[in-house]
Amino acid sequence: MSTCAGFLSISATEPAVQALAGERKTEFLLPSRAVDTHVHIFDPSGHPYAATRSYSPSAAVLSELLDFTSRFTRNGLPSTVVLVQPSPYGTDNRLLCQSLEMCHRQGLPLARGIAVIDPATTPDSELQQLHQYGNTESSGRQMTTTAICDVIRKTADRIRHLPGWWIQVYVHARVWKEQFNVFSNLPVPIIADHLGGLKGASILLDRTQMSPQMYPQALSQPGFDELIQLAQAGKVVVKLSGVYRASRLTKEGFGDLEPIIRALVLACSSQLIYGSDWPHTGEGKDRVGRSMTQVEPFRVINHAEVLLGLRRWVGSAGLWRRIMVDNPRRVYGIA
Repeated sequence: MSTCAGFLSISATEPAVQALAGERKTEFLLPSRAVDTHVHIFDPSGHPYAATRSYSPSAAVLSELLDFTSRFTRNGLPSTVVLVQPSPYGTDNRLLCQSLEMCHRQGLPLARGIAVIDPATTPDSELQQLHQYGNTESSGRQMTTTAICDVIRKTADRIRHLPGWWIQVYVHARVWKEQFNVFSNLPVPIIADHLGGLKGASILLDRTQMSPQMYPQALSQPGFDELIQLAQAGKVVVKLSGVYRASRLTKEGFGDLEPIIRALVLACSSQLIYGSDWPHTGEGKDRVGRSMTQVEPFRVINHAEVLLGLRRWVGSAGLWRRIMVDNPRRVYGIA
């Protein structure tokens, strides 16, 4: 599991926006004041990774992040972003806080941070320091379902006194059903990372090719209804992020996620936010047998195509602005 709220948890080869032709070229671009709520920074030369990490990603520094975000805005300027503490740094949030401080000092549009804490050992003084740096969430990492309730409860108890803080979690979709009562009664709201763990039909059915008529089968996966119920009750906000983690239909623009996105928009559009998940790290299953010290390259993701699909599935311009601008600014307290 991965959780966030002050706790836990460009790629040079990024395809050019100009590759999209005609009127499709700009309709997906982010509107003014949009917020990308899920990006990472990696700087192993200046900030070594934790010894307990599970992988060693390449470097992805602040200047590259700002360049990436500016490619997908209508005005060509960097968008407001939320920095998420990546797992290779564990609970060492120094790079995260330094990056936030640097952007605030330079007047750059970096808004908030998602730090990683240990609810059992992180002192209140560190939580207060994280809060002052602009962190508003706490996040955790993968764990067994039986441990999720305990960690989330402890985290909520530690951060409930910090105004505007959330807990971000990345769990299997079924957990929303299994732990529905826990999420319903927390004193701290939840952000469900990467589509709340929902998967497209291509993953659920273990297919790399399939008919679009099979896509709606994803709507019956365990936890889907409960996630929507929690969102409608104001307990959970769902991040439309990491779509390539939820689908195998790369050539089809992750089209099997269309029924999921449309259902979420129809049911709880006020509880949806967007994240690019830059710089697109790999999957745990691909690290089996790999040395921890071996540098892992980032994925090459056609993010323009990702945004184009989201824009089409969201529907109206009003809903697009709600998800890209209004909702994240409300959630993160950004003026």
